[in-house]
Amino acid sequence: MPQGYDDQENLIQRFLEGAQWRHKEAFESIIYHHKFTQSFPIELSVFKRWLEELNKGYAYVYKRDRKMRPICYINMDKLKRVKTDHETLANMSTYMTQFVISRALIPGKIENWITIIDFKNVGVTEVPTKLMKALTKPL
Repeated sequence: MPQGYDDQENLIQRFLEGAQWRHKEAFESIIYHHKFTQSFPIELSVFKRWLEELNKGYAYVYKRDRKMRPICYINMDKLKRVKTDHETLANMSTYMTQFVISRALIPGKIENWITIIDFKNVGVTEVPTKLMKALTKPL
């Protein structure tokens, strides 16, 4: 078990609940998550190289809901037209998540966010499932 998963933050419990208490699956997710997070810098300033990806407009954070949770918006039509590899999109997603966690959440008060995915002009069969899996797996 990597260090930091079985402390006061109870990350191990979150992974177990996410895997519906299947221990082997939870352990594999923890190992994947640990390797992924170790490959990324902690400081937001290092993520600036993915900032231009955010400027394409298919994903952004805009205002808050009535409970003060940040609202993340993803435009699927723009996302499917983007000619960027999955790794770059996963890095941009990680940057955006790190930004929301470090700048928009307040421990004990605001601990989650809302995500709106706009499927306007996108049919069910047009949703890029491999891309969506690549974006959400590290999270």
